[in-house]
Amino acid sequence: MQMFNNFIADLGLREIDRIGARFTWTNRQASPTQSVLDRVLVSPEWDLRCHLASLRAITRIGSDHVPLLLSFADSPSIPL
Repeated sequence: MQMFNNFIADLGLREIDRIGARFTWTNRQASPTQSVLDRVLVSPEWDLRCHLASLRAITRIGSDHVPLLLSFADSPSIPL
């Protein structure tokens, strides 16, 4: 895990803030476990080019993961 964290730090990656659902995964049990498993990391160069990008969690249908929708200011949305 430390190697992964070092990799992210070495590349200067940052996570795009997500709006919408508080969690991105659930085990769908009566007493659910919920967690943020799905994230979008971007490089500093990408962030400069697409600084108006936004990430939105959309309604989950039939999956234990919440779909994420990446939107750019000048382009159509890209589902992830």
